[in-house]
Amino acid sequence: MDARPVTIIISEDTKAAADKAFEIRQGLLTEESDWNHSEHDGQEAEVDVILGDLLTPPFMGGTKVVTVKRVDGLAADDLVKLGETLGELPRGVYFLATAVKIDKRGRFYRKIKELGEFIELDQISAAQRLGWVKKTAAELGLVELSDSAAQMLIERSGGSFTWIQGELGKLASYCGSLDRPISSQELESLISAGWSEVDSTASFQLLDQIAAGNTKGALELLHRLLESGQPALALFGTLAWQYRMVVAAASLFQAGMSTGQVPRRITQTMGMKSYPAEKASQVAARLGVKNAYRAFNKIFTANYHSRLGVHSPEVALELLVIELSHLCAAQG
Repeated sequence: MDARPVTIIISEDTKAAADKAFEIRQGLLTEESDWNHSEHDGQEAEVDVILGDLLTPPFMGGTKVVTVKRVDGLAADDLVKLGETLGELPRGVYFLATAVKIDKRGRFYRKIKELGEFIELDQISAAQRLGWVKKTAAELGLVELSDSAAQMLIERSGGSFTWIQGELGKLASYCGSLDRPISSQELESLISAGWSEVDSTASFQLLDQIAAGNTKGALELLHRLLESGQPALALFGTLAWQYRMVVAAASLFQAGMSTGQVPRRITQTMGMKSYPAEKASQVAARLGVKNAYRAFNKIFTANYHSRLGVHSPEVALELLVIELSHLCAAQG
């Protein structure tokens, strides 16, 4: 990969910046290991530790990548020291960093422009943005996502790649419950209808009530959501998205991760904010892997029955909430 030795990725969307850094790093390293890659946090690390790492040559003359996330967290004087050191990198050492904003009037900015490049994700072209959404959708199995549907997501995102990724994840969870492929027209109509725009606070309150085995409280909250105009389809999608995270968290617990590690891993790998990841982890710790999968399958079965006309979507949701609440109560 033809990469500059010094690259800083700027975006208010920290997840998108981290993804771009990972993409560049993958192009530089055939196989990542502790020998050829290290990562520091500009808001926590001592600048001298970062400088020492940068000045250490690669193992056996290979390629080494030093990543600094939130480099704008360093003090102004430390940024100047960093900039000077970047002009003395040993052969084969590459510097990658992410930042929300860099002062273009400062010495550090001028030094980086001299040595390498800034990639400003928030200023990428409309075509590039559209291409990213289509590519991400395809990776999640949504190969039929049309340009117009992708553009709708972009317009609603406020420029947040993380928000788009989360919406696509929820949509993929819902579509995975169907017994047939979904057409581009159906995807577009789902997005146009605001299928996933469920109030996040209320939806996690519903998750809490279900996880506590409080059937009465969960049903009351479900009815309030439906009466407020939330589409049943949106609630199915939200529950599928939430329990997809629960399954992932339960699998990590089974693999031996701690209660502190699991939410962080979910946040990193699924692009979620910390609050949903923590909620999902709490439910996963209560259910375990086997019951997390059972809950996930119950959501798909209920949705399938509503699609067949066995029950109306509203009745199917009520029965689902009762089943999930009883499942969680049995674990208490």
